[in-house]
Amino acid sequence: MRNPLLLGSSLLLALGLFGCGDKDWGTDSGSVGEDGGSTDGGSGGDAGGTDGGSVDDGGSVDDGGSVDDGGSVDDGGSVDASVTGNVQGTVTVAFYTTDSAGDRTTIAWADTPWADAFPFGAIFVSATQGDPGEMRYRGDTTISSPSIAGDPYSMNVTLPKDGAVHVWATLDLQADGILSTSEPLGLYPAEVDVSDGSEVTNADITILVDYDAFYTWWSGGGGGGGGGGGSCDNPVTLSGTSSITLPWAGGDVAALLYDEGNNGPYAWDRQTPVTVGGGAEAPFSIGVCGPVGNMNLRGAWDSNGNGLIDPADMWGAVISKPDTEANPVDIETSDLSGLEIQVPLGDGSSGLNVVPFVSFSGEVKVTDGVFDDLDPASIVYVAALMYRPDSDVTTETLFRYAYDSHTWTVADFAGESSLSFHLWVPGNTLVYLWAYVDSGPTPDGIVNQMGEPVASVNPDAGRVPTGTSSTSGYLLSLNSFE
Repeated sequence: MRNPLLLGSSLLLALGLFGCGDKDWGTDSGSVGEDGGSTDGGSGGDAGGTDGGSVDDGGSVDDGGSVDDGGSVDDGGSVDASVTGNVQGTVTVAFYTTDSAGDRTTIAWADTPWADAFPFGAIFVSATQGDPGEMRYRGDTTISSPSIAGDPYSMNVTLPKDGAVHVWATLDLQADGILSTSEPLGLYPAEVDVSDGSEVTNADITILVDYDAFYTWWSGGGGGGGGGGGSCDNPVTLSGTSSITLPWAGGDVAALLYDEGNNGPYAWDRQTPVTVGGGAEAPFSIGVCGPVGNMNLRGAWDSNGNGLIDPADMWGAVISKPDTEANPVDIETSDLSGLEIQVPLGDGSSGLNVVPFVSFSGEVKVTDGVFDDLDPASIVYVAALMYRPDSDVTTETLFRYAYDSHTWTVADFAGESSLSFHLWVPGNTLVYLWAYVDSGPTPDGIVNQMGEPVASVNPDAGRVPTGTSSTSGYLLSLNSFE
């Protein structure tokens, strides 16, 4: 649920202790804000096709999806362009709903109120190195006008030397131009190797959105950056100046309120600055419902010029004196004026609590046996799935609905009693972790059939919350069923 009281065009009042959050409808695995996205390397089920048009050097995209390839790199400053490669793929957005048993099912765009019009904002695609909390943005591009069918992207990635990056995409759910830490996102499951002149294609991403939560917000008067309604007994205003201390050639500056864990924003004011000296300045005024206690007042400059306030932009914070951060700010019942935000501050990185991906690792075994006990020429699969198949399923569908998967043939598992796996999945979402065997001697491309071995990681339909950190030790023990 969105903060309910809007003052003027850009002043958002958050109620009480911000219990409703910013763009988040809750923190359980079924919430829109906390859901990740699918990373199956293909289309997102009923979301439609993935031929969104053609990309011309990271410029315009046919079929309604324009791409801005800023190619910006955030390494706490600039990165010497010693290695530059290119990554291409398609980003698709798909809906899911949760049934009475707690399992996710797909919803086709044709069965929603938005069958003819994409209801969300832009899609931000980025390439990063490092773990969540320490990520460096090595490249980014923006699909500014996404389409229902899906849209291609082309992104230059610049590294100090040959290396691997994670590629992921974030959806501006409410089309307000501010990417919060709880936006839906999707991840390409494999690490992408980048060397000078390299080109990687088919790095496709699907972003899943909770249909029920989004429909509730949209039908209640949301629909793209609006607020409305509500009241506040103790309005408090934070005001001051946002100062960009680098040469400014365009791009808005925003003052934003986050909690002390850098989750949010819960309220913000976005303005176009004016040139002052060697930089630029803009006033800000943010309203909240006090008292709320300690919050972090951050600043962000749309330095990559994509129209979004995103983690790859140049960031700063409220200061007590030049280059000295003054967070947290204690917000009680009195207005706070004369505040100064400096952008950039430190290395200019966002420091936001964004967890786009985590990993699952573990083993697949054969109950009371070894893999040589399987029928000759069998194929073994392990998959972290968006949805749980409740009947036999083709391997093509299995891959389509997989965040990530791994395949072993007899050449891989002959003589083995255990097979290790390592899968990449989006953070803060729900997956179904299953293993299957397509039995020989002539595998037919269908799994989960009577008599074929199958395993889930737990009795609860294999459901596993991904959380915010990588986990290991998962055991899937294959059993046949009749």
